[in-house]
Amino acid sequence: MHCPSAPLSGPRAAPIRPVSSIRHWLAALGIAVALGSSGPGTAGELADVPQAPGEVSPAAVPTTDGGGSGTHWAFRPISLADFEGFSEGGVAPGEGSIADAAAVIDRYFAARQEALGVSPLPPADRATWLRRATYDLTGLPPTVDEITDFLADEASDARERVVERLLTSPAYGERWGRHWLDVARYADTAGDAGDFPIPEAWRYRNWVIEAIAEDMPYDTFIVRQIAGDLLPAETQDERDANRIATGYLALSKRFGQNPRDFVHTLDDTVDNLGKAFLGLTVSCARCHDHKFDPIPIEDYYALYGIFESTTYSFPGLEHSKDSADQVPLGSKEDAARWEDYLTRLRKAGDALAEAKKDKALSGEKRKRVEKDLTAEIKRLKASPPDVELAFAASEGKAADTPLRARGEFSDRSGEPVPRGFLQILGGQTLPQDSEGSGRLALAHWIVDAENPLTARVMANRIWLHHFGRPIVATPNDFGKRSGTPEHIALLDWLAAEFVARDWSLKAMHRVLMASETYARASVAPESGTPAFTAAEAADGANLSYWRFESRRLSAEELRDSMLAASGRLDPEPGGRHPFPAPLHFSYSQHRPFTETYESDKRSVYLMQRRLDKHPFLGLFDGADPTTATGLRSVSASPMQALFHLNSEFSEEQAAALATRLLKEVPDNPEARVESAWLRIYGRAPSRDESAIALAFLDQTTAVWRDSEDGNDAEHAAWTSLARTLFSSNSFAFVN
Repeated sequence: MHCPSAPLSGPRAAPIRPVSSIRHWLAALGIAVALGSSGPGTAGELADVPQAPGEVSPAAVPTTDGGGSGTHWAFRPISLADFEGFSEGGVAPGEGSIADAAAVIDRYFAARQEALGVSPLPPADRATWLRRATYDLTGLPPTVDEITDFLADEASDARERVVERLLTSPAYGERWGRHWLDVARYADTAGDAGDFPIPEAWRYRNWVIEAIAEDMPYDTFIVRQIAGDLLPAETQDERDANRIATGYLALSKRFGQNPRDFVHTLDDTVDNLGKAFLGLTVSCARCHDHKFDPIPIEDYYALYGIFESTTYSFPGLEHSKDSADQVPLGSKEDAARWEDYLTRLRKAGDALAEAKKDKALSGEKRKRVEKDLTAEIKRLKASPPDVELAFAASEGKAADTPLRARGEFSDRSGEPVPRGFLQILGGQTLPQDSEGSGRLALAHWIVDAENPLTARVMANRIWLHHFGRPIVATPNDFGKRSGTPEHIALLDWLAAEFVARDWSLKAMHRVLMASETYARASVAPESGTPAFTAAEAADGANLSYWRFESRRLSAEELRDSMLAASGRLDPEPGGRHPFPAPLHFSYSQHRPFTETYESDKRSVYLMQRRLDKHPFLGLFDGADPTTATGLRSVSASPMQALFHLNSEFSEEQAAALATRLLKEVPDNPEARVESAWLRIYGRAPSRDESAIALAFLDQTTAVWRDSEDGNDAEHAAWTSLARTLFSSNSFAFVN
């Protein structure tokens, strides 16, 4: 079922809808039944909700709120009424310094801790803070030199300068770009039955990384992904980048084996747009009014019509192997050459189709004509013009789409639904004489300053990736099923701060990381102290953030850290993957694309198959590329431990690290152990740890000397130690 959590139908106000409400059906039989408080609400309930942004005509007010959630907190305007006491001097969001803003967060949690009688933990030691900050902003461990320099830096602004250094690192864009790619369900393959490769998908991936590295304002970031091709541009590079950005739409998941399944691709677009930008499960209104949230079925088709009026690049499918509608980049001359090429290819294809149907052609003549035309088509496909292409979106034939009762896309008998936006947030529709798809208007509606969801959703994502858990537990769903977050006042303040600081992600990093809350230790030096025990009893869930939450490294961080420690990490950005030429694509449901394309580049550049995760990323809970991943799961399995002990990748990195240690720190086992600890754990070993490691090395070296391969005993022992360190919790977790 399309939306497993919802019933088949809700009550219908429009005459085109079927009588599908169980309540109404039973009532028609004279049977009374109570379905509980989660049933559909009334227009009166919804009318109490402030409508923003924009004005709503009476016709736009929905007749149902889909579950009595009209007063749900997420649909109300952002409010700072409950947060005024935490801002000294009444400084408005964005007007104070970074330190002022950070202090607001600290005062908020200090009040929570006082109310609970909880004493917060002291600040983390400097090495722990550096490792935490470096992973959070770059996804990589600090280098030995960075650790040494920071520990020796006693200046009051040492931490501030570390943050600035990390924010200017290319690794920052790669780390935070990966977070967005999770949400955008990025993949290098289409997701259809044959999982066809998309050779130009990498352009969108790299655009995301570069946009975040440059601190593109988040509102601009949104608009370009939805409607970049419709924006004015001052330069050719800017125009190309804007086109590439719409890869967000074009990379929507493909389904089945032929282009007629494209309706599900558009559904995927609506689903992802709702979750990524608004934190709403809009696609649950495809078949019926949303069961829980105020999203009537008309709203779904109002959005669907916008994307049905858009042309997406086509990757090819099993029964239609040729890609199509890719967007040429470069000059007008390049575009003209590409269009001329497509025209010649199209004419040859049409001629071949006509020849096969022409009854006037004799058998031999038909074979000769078909052979010549087939050879011509093959020649054209083998020699396309040298024009760079983007897998992107462009304007199509604009039209409103009919409402499909029960989500039956083959049934187009319903009344057309005007293209527009969610009624709970304004309900504007496009002018009747609108000639475009409406994507640009949609993008501007999403980033409207009065839209209460967009800033809240992103502020929640930023908080998640710094503090290990989100304020709203379901980052992709701010609807009624998400409940009311514990720190809703804080979330509203963060959202207001985000907008006031020009939608800058880097500004928010600075604010959060300058706080004492972020700098706290995650464990007490002596966890059995009375204060720690009392805090655990009073706030075991750590809702008042009296300690910092430890988190496990993501799959990408684990892999990249092993490569960094071994010295084999290639820091250069990734580009196009070595896919075969599209001419040779012959993938099908029974023979799908299955390559992996290993490399030593950062994991964000690994080729991502839609239907089958990269083996390492799949094992360590990487994002699901078939759907928006707002919050990754964290599992612990025997296979993960066995991977560290037995896999070829782990063995290679451990051996490379052993070689590096033996070369860089010769004839000094104690210093070599310290170097290993700094590279893997970001700190020096304790006296006991050093003694245990040295004893292990002595014993392991002796064992290897007695083996047949005794000449490499020392290297084998250090390889064993490195593999052991890689498989430890101290490596896998950030405190």
